[in-house]
Amino acid sequence: MDDWTKLIEDIAACKARGTCRRLGVRKQFFEPNPHTLDQWRHLGLYREGIDRRVVFVCVSPGDLIERQRSRFRVSGVNGCRGWAGYDTVDATRMSRFRKIRREFGLDHCLVTNAVKCGPHMPKKDEIENCSIFILRELQTVRPTVIACVGQEAHKIYDGHVAPKLGFEAAAVRVTSYALRRGEDELFRCWRSSDEFPAVAAALASRGELAPDYLSMSILT
Repeated sequence: MDDWTKLIEDIAACKARGTCRRLGVRKQFFEPNPHTLDQWRHLGLYREGIDRRVVFVCVSPGDLIERQRSRFRVSGVNGCRGWAGYDTVDATRMSRFRKIRREFGLDHCLVTNAVKCGPHMPKKDEIENCSIFILRELQTVRPTVIACVGQEAHKIYDGHVAPKLGFEAAAVRVTSYALRRGEDELFRCWRSSDEFPAVAAALASRGELAPDYLSMSILT
């Protein structure tokens, strides 16, 4: 069993144990877990492998909306749906973030969560429980750049993951995909010199502009 397969199985086992009392198990999500693999295969994601140059670390997208809009709640073991593209609002956000990554040639890079099951504003113990998994994820991919999507993701990475990383990677913070002041402003922020261009500049400074694929045997 390779490191990636073992990591995904360990995350699934943690969710099944219900280690964190507030957290539900979300089957449909974009991060690596057993429930997303069929979606990845269906959509052809990471067919060549994961582009190791950048990992985008979010917090736990979509959960705030789901708690505000009860029709997106799923009770019991299945927890919340997440935003894998199953409702209009979240599909729009997902497509925005994919579009800007494609614009900078980073659409095959991994997007994942610092906290794997939610909620939007995780507590300290929930962050600490999941920091083990995001650390293993990053150590498996070993990206050149770690792009933290939003302030909370950056705080979690900086405080709980970076000190234990064990390899050198540039950390860049980019604006959340959910900026509520409109799509045009969101894209202006992303294209500003200190956001996605900063990711590209960090790669250029290391001479790593060409994709660098990590095979995922679990998808074959």
